[in-house]
This record gives sequence, structure tokens and C-alpha cells, in this order.
Amino acid sequence: MGLVAERCGLIDSVIGGNRKGRKPLIRTAETASISTSSEWETDRAGQRRRRGYVARRTTRLVCAADSDGLTALITALSHDGIELRGPNWQVGPEVSEWDGLRTEAVADAKRRADAYAAGVGATVGGVRWIAEPGLRAHGGGGMPSRASRTAMSMAEEGGEAPRVMTVSVEPVVVTVIVEAAFDLIA
Repeated sequence: MGLVAERCGLIDSVIGGNRKGRKPLIRTAETASISTSSEWETDRAGQRRRRGYVARRTTRLVCAADSDGLTALITALSHDGIELRGPNWQVGPEVSEWDGLRTEAVADAKRRADAYAAGVGATVGGVRWIAEPGLRAHGGGGMPSRASRTAMSMAEEGGEAPRVMTVSVEPVVVTVIVEAAFDLIA
């Protein structure tokens, strides 16, 4: 366990060093999970024996869009069995333009509802509910990102994902989808 604590300490020092200053690279760091498990091997006679233990910690970082800083961070963390996933690009929830896009999405849903209602000789009445996809469903997790799916498929095929990469910040296409239910008036 000393080695695990040492590696976690190294990771924490890299994370901590990137959370300082007026404009820190790492905005938030949260430990998503910590687990330990036995590692087993089977000999030629079919006997199974414990080889040791494996400890895992998953830490999720939210970072600023800084190509050079992210490349340096990934390079600093890419060693000693540390596995990296991502980056996954997202537009922050604090960006004010989201509200305008949501308003446009609801207006589009209303236009579509009007067209469907006209097709059956009805008109659209009041709104029953409005939600972003997945908020009304029970239990559903989201789809893994393209980068996560690529890493998972490489692992399943026995390959290894590249350990060092250069990060370049790219424009992000933003899509807002809304689900809405309206009353129909015949």
C-alpha cells in the first residue's frame, strides 16, 4: 500500500500545482472512486493463486481550454501505470448562451408539434412537460464518449492506447435537444 500512497501523492502534487494562480489550469478535481481487488493467476495445473492486490483511484478533472497546459499536464501524469482517459470537451454550464439555445429548442419543438397536430386535424394546446433527454427516463446512464469507446475497444483487442499525446483545443459543436409533450385539441 506504500507504493499506492506514493503514486497518489505524486498525482495529487501535479494536480495541486495546476490549481494555483490567477487562472488555474485545473478548475476542479474530484475523486470519483477508490477500489482495491485481488489479482489472481492460474498455473499450468489449473491452480489459482493470489499474486497480490490492485488499487485503483479515479479522479475527474475539469480544466481550462489551454492546449499547452493540457499537453504538459498529460505528459506529467503519463507514467508508472497511470491510465488517462479523455480529454472530453464540453461547454461549461455557466456559459450564458445556453439559455438562448434552450429557448430556440423549445420554439422548434412547438413548431414541430404544430405541424404534427395539423397533420391529424388538431391544434396544439398546453404544455404537459418539457425536459432535456434522459431527465425523465429511469436509471439511464449516458453513452460513453468517443474517446472512451476507442480506449475501451483498444483494451478489449489487447492493444494499448497511446500514453503521450498533444492536446489542441478545437471548436465544440453545441446541440440542445428538448423533449416536450403538448395537449392536442381536436
